[in-house]
Amino acid sequence: MAKHEGVTASRPGSELSGFLKYLRQHEAEENVDRLEELFGRGQLHGSRQCAIAASNLLVNVISEYHPKSPSDLLERIRTAGRRISGDFNEFAVGNVVRRALGLVREASGTADLPETNGSTSLDNSTNLNGTADTPSQDDTAISSIKEDVLDGLRELLDELDQADKQISEYAPEHIHAHETILTYGCSLTAQKFFLTAAKTRKFTLFQVEGYPNEHEGSHDVSVKGAKRNRAETARDDRLKPLTAAGVTVVIVPDSAVFALMARASKVVLPSQAVFANGGVVAAAGARAIARAARFHRTPVVVLSAIYRLTPEYPWEPDHLVKVGSPNLNGEEGLEEVRTVNPITEYLEPACVDLVVTNV
Repeated sequence: MAKHEGVTASRPGSELSGFLKYLRQHEAEENVDRLEELFGRGQLHGSRQCAIAASNLLVNVISEYHPKSPSDLLERIRTAGRRISGDFNEFAVGNVVRRALGLVREASGTADLPETNGSTSLDNSTNLNGTADTPSQDDTAISSIKEDVLDGLRELLDELDQADKQISEYAPEHIHAHETILTYGCSLTAQKFFLTAAKTRKFTLFQVEGYPNEHEGSHDVSVKGAKRNRAETARDDRLKPLTAAGVTVVIVPDSAVFALMARASKVVLPSQAVFANGGVVAAAGARAIARAARFHRTPVVVLSAIYRLTPEYPWEPDHLVKVGSPNLNGEEGLEEVRTVNPITEYLEPACVDLVVTNV
C-alpha cells in the first residue's frame, strides 16, 4: 500500500493554488522538485488537482527548454514525467505525461521516435537530396513542434476545466423522474451531474457520509453547495446546494448502506482512475457500496473524465490503496492507538456496470 502520512482531505485546493503561484516564480527544475515533494508527502492529491498541476508544470518545463530535436524534447518530458509520476498512485499524472509525449510525436509527424537523446538530432539531419538542412530550417522546425506541443497542453487545461460540465450534460439520460439514487463522497463531478439532472427531474438522493475522510464534504455539498478549500476554482464554491435545487437529500451513515440499497434504483460513484480492464480506483468505502449494489442487482454508474482513463493494468490491486492520516489527533483516550485509514481502494470490473465520460 502506498502510504502518505500527511494526507488530509481538506487541503488540495490551497496546495494547488500555492503550487501554481510557486510555478510562476521559480525555474523549471525547482518546480519539478516542488511538485515531486508535494506528491511524495500526499499534500496534493485527487486526480483533477494532480492533472492540473502536472499540465502546468509541463508547460513550464517545455517553455524553458530549448531542444535540438524531437527526440531531445521527448527525453526531457520523460525525465520530468518519471519524477512526478513516481510511486504516488496518481494515475492522472501519468496520463498527462503520455498526452504530452503523444503531442510531440504527432507534431513531428512520426509515431516512433528513438528513445535516446540526440540520436536523431535535426542539426545533423539530411534532406531528400542528401544535403544537410540549414540551421535556420532546423530551428524553425523544432520551434514549430515545441509551440504545437504547448498549444496541445493548453487545450488539455481547457479540457480539464470543462470535463465536469461535459459529463453533467449526460445526466438526464441516466437519472429519471422519481428515482432514488445512492452516491458516495463529495466529488464536484457528481455534484454538477446531480444539479444538471435536477433541472428537469425530481429525484431522491441517498448521500453516504464517508466517515472519516468525506463526511464534512458530503454535508457541505448537500446543504451548502460548496466543498471546502477549493481555492483554485472559486466558481465551484458557489454551486447551488442540492437541496436548494429541489433534490431530496438523505444523508445516511456508512453502516446503513446495505439496508438502504434495496430502495435505490442505481448507484452513482465518482472515480479517481479507470483501468484498461474496467477496474476503478475510488474513495475508500466505495468498494463496500459497489458490492452491496451487486448483491441487490442495483446498477453502478461511474463518472470519469477522459484524463482519468489509464492504459495501465492493475496487476497488484492491493498496491492501489493509499493510506492517509488516521484523523484521530486530539481524540481523548486515543493518543496511543495506532489506526489505518485508507483513502482510496480498488473496485473490480464486475462491480461496475457503466462508465460515463466527457467524450
